[in-house]
Amino acid sequence: MLQRPAYVPEWISTAPMTFRFNNEISLALDNPGNIPEWLGDPLWRVNYKGKAALGLACIEWVAWRLAGLTDVTDLLSRLEAAWASMVALPYAKNLDYDVSNDVMNPGNPDGPRQDALIRVQDLHFVFKKGRHRMSMEAGKCAALGLHMIPPDADFEPWLRRALDALATNCPAGEVDQPKGKVKVIDHGAQRPVPREWFEALSTPVDAAADRAAWDRFLRGLSSSANPYLVPEDTLLAEGFTGPLYRMA
Repeated sequence: MLQRPAYVPEWISTAPMTFRFNNEISLALDNPGNIPEWLGDPLWRVNYKGKAALGLACIEWVAWRLAGLTDVTDLLSRLEAAWASMVALPYAKNLDYDVSNDVMNPGNPDGPRQDALIRVQDLHFVFKKGRHRMSMEAGKCAALGLHMIPPDADFEPWLRRALDALATNCPAGEVDQPKGKVKVIDHGAQRPVPREWFEALSTPVDAAADRAAWDRFLRGLSSSANPYLVPEDTLLAEGFTGPLYRMA
């Protein structure tokens, strides 16, 4: 199970639900037209895997914000599997989520939790398929955090620093902004951004440190503990090559 990153203040998990949330707000946050311009423009400077990693990191903030208000075990398990899929898509099972309208009443923390689960579902689907919408999905993840996280937790300053550092380490290239009728973005050659990197936001990129961070993360996973991770014997049966849950 994921542990709270050091950059997320511990106290936000016990902070009362002071942000407004209802079905109308949920729909507005799902509208890419409402992503702040200061956020949308810098996202275009970041490559596909960098955007995906940022989106997951933002939803982690949301998960820890809700941890003292509702059960976020399932959300954290899905996030952990989505992080693993950044290294190898076969590691994660389907992350589709069944939506319920019953949780969208004002003041119910299960409403924003559901929105976070939907963000993970959508980002993971887009990532698997190489769809063009990654800027939009990452932007919506960040917008959910901006709405929910208390200003004095410094989420926005962290987000701005992360965008700048990602633009340096993972600049968008031609593959991220294809011309013509290209339907799928091939992000396979891009270096995945480790979850641990968001602790320090270090630049320039340190490939050896990134590999070591990923290896620590992957070695700490357990498919028996996380129902969204694919077991090792299944991966082998499906023809997976390379070391299982290790960074080659």
